[in-house]
Amino acid sequence: MKFDRTQIEQEWKKIFKTDLPKHIHKAYAIKYLKWQKENNQLELSLQKQIDKLVDKYAKGISTFTPSLSLEIKTGTKLIREFKGRKYEVIKLDNGYQFNDNVYKSLSAIANEITGTRWNGKKFFGITK
Repeated sequence: MKFDRTQIEQEWKKIFKTDLPKHIHKAYAIKYLKWQKENNQLELSLQKQIDKLVDKYAKGISTFTPSLSLEIKTGTKLIREFKGRKYEVIKLDNGYQFNDNVYKSLSAIANEITGTRWNGKKFFGITK
């Protein structure tokens, strides 16, 4: 099945309710249209988000923002050595257990260990 650029542009506008971006190669547009027809259309709001990301990518604008912290799951044991002493903290559903006490945050525990104000996630090496 052969399509010219005009037919592709018309089909694109019909499915995506927007003009075919100029930078998209004809072969890619055909594959994308075929996939879209086979897998139903995306919701218009989701498609607009995708279009914005594609546009930013085409302009060389980074859309990736890496997360600098990890999720701590219940039951995780955090171990930190500080001034020659080993400290262990266990993540609970409602906070963190340290020395038979429950704390709301890692920062509170880090402050108790060091005697100074610390970002708890940084102290335990969970974020950079």
